[in-house]
Amino acid sequence: MDNPVGGSIDISIRSYDEQILEAYGSLFPDDPQKSPELLDWRFQANPHGPAKFAVAAVRGEIVGMIALVPTRLVASKAGMTGYQAIDTVVHPSFRGRGLFVRMGAAAQDKQALGGSVLS
Repeated sequence: MDNPVGGSIDISIRSYDEQILEAYGSLFPDDPQKSPELLDWRFQANPHGPAKFAVAAVRGEIVGMIALVPTRLVASKAGMTGYQAIDTVVHPSFRGRGLFVRMGAAAQDKQALGGSVLS
């Protein structure tokens, strides 16, 4: 990661893409549970739907993220979908700046997630 300290931090909800796959490689180095094949299966081939990500980025480079894995809630009205937050990470250079809280707030934004969020 080239000089990640400078620049404003943008928080957004995004779909799984090549940049998120690359971020897994740099933020979870050498983790066998984060292989491209497993991540593609977990985030794109999920039978409950595609995953979403709360992402913190500086100059377009991902410095933090929370993966949001969809799960159909059986006991809910009309089979609502909920999201389980996993793989929360913030680059060491950006820790202590409140990114976890800001990404967590974005991960609960009903409009950004395309529907209801249970609280």
